[in-house]
Amino acid sequence: MQNLKDGWYCKKEYRDKNGDWHTSISDYMSKEEAETYCNKWNANHSTLDGDCSLCYDSDFDIEEVEEK
Repeated sequence: MQNLKDGWYCKKEYRDKNGDWHTSISDYMSKEEAETYCNKWNANHSTLDGDCSLCYDSDFDIEEVEEK
């Protein structure tokens, strides 16, 4: 079960070996854990290959509404 109390998650948009783009969304975690994960991922990858963003659960709800 996800930790809904904290509500922070990482959204990673990245390119694989074949050049295809993918989006990956982590489980909920504390803000500190999510920041650490995103910072480490971004430090080890070129922005041309993708980006990891720190998000909060209310951000996700806004995205869902905008897509409709």
